[in-house]
Amino acid sequence: MKPFRLLFRAEALLNFFSGGFAMLAPASFANMFMPADAPLANAEMARWFGAMTIAFGFVLWRALDLEWPTLKPVIEAYLLGDVLFFFALVAFVSNGGAWTGASVFSTLSTIILGVARVICLTRPALLYRAPG
Repeated sequence: MKPFRLLFRAEALLNFFSGGFAMLAPASFANMFMPADAPLANAEMARWFGAMTIAFGFVLWRALDLEWPTLKPVIEAYLLGDVLFFFALVAFVSNGGAWTGASVFSTLSTIILGVARVICLTRPALLYRAPG
């Protein structure tokens, strides 16, 4: 298996795990990013985020088995999500959140995955072996 494909498979699994955690224990998930006394609405937003994260993980997992013309827009969409998520996370921390272990991990993994996506979009052979 190609290393970038393996990296993105691991990302999909992480999406399933973190999304399930956010859905099943939203208050604990939210507390990883903000003070423990945060309003209940924050936990419910974490549950919603978890549901979306599971869906995104499923899309990525399935797309990795598709032909490059179908996989490419998924990788592009994930790259757009990386950029938006990065700025949203920085804004969150700047507006009262905190640089916790979870927010630092999220930031670093977003940067690493974004760079990997740019590499794969410019050199798809690293992710996908074209027929022939």
